[in-house]
Amino acid sequence: MSEKKADNLIETLLALGRLSLMIIGILGIAFEAFKENGLVSIVLSKVTASTTSMIVSGIIIIGLYFINRWLSVTDGNKTQKGDLPMYLMMAIGAFFIFRFISQ
Repeated sequence: MSEKKADNLIETLLALGRLSLMIIGILGIAFEAFKENGLVSIVLSKVTASTTSMIVSGIIIIGLYFINRWLSVTDGNKTQKGDLPMYLMMAIGAFFIFRFISQ
């Protein structure tokens, strides 16, 4: 039987940093989305403005579905493209930290 070794301190701190950036990104998006005149109210007003925008939003939803299918791992192996959403959320978290510090 193979024994699993525990992560060392550096790997644990890096994982904690990645997790913190992702949580900050999620919280930043949530605050931006649900504040007064935030993203949710802007998007809903734009989507319901005309029939064309409703059709375009349907096409965007279908596109997001296919992107999700492309990023999903089907063979059980961990692939690099499956980590793209994590890195994107980390970048968003870094953006919100930068914006908080610079203001």
